[in-house]
Amino acid sequence: MNKQEIGKLGEDYAKAFLESEKYDFITANYHCRFGEIDLVFFDYSNGEELVFVEVKSRTSFTFGYPSESITKRKKERIYRSCIHYIQHGKKQNKKLKNIKWRIDAIFVIMKKNLEIHYLDHIKNILDG
Repeated sequence: MNKQEIGKLGEDYAKAFLESEKYDFITANYHCRFGEIDLVFFDYSNGEELVFVEVKSRTSFTFGYPSESITKRKKERIYRSCIHYIQHGKKQNKKLKNIKWRIDAIFVIMKKNLEIHYLDHIKNILDG
């Protein structure tokens, strides 16, 4: 499997995980001039919150831990993409203009047979 296929599989695992946690899926792979948002969900567990999710997948630690690839610069690009989504996204409506939102990260480590070895969900990565 190539890097893109592993990334897609990781996104599928992350999507299934969040749906099992009762998040409502909105869209995947939102592209704009600032970058891409892997997944977008609504989380109703604490009121209504829009959740943008960055997914990082690995089949080994050869290139480091997935969390190491979310640099300050990457966080800035994600943040700008989220603002763009809220202001210009396909799902734009008045509801999105004043909604609470956050950026989460999901790190997926897969075994050689591509089953999940480890999945970690970090909420609100801009706070750290």
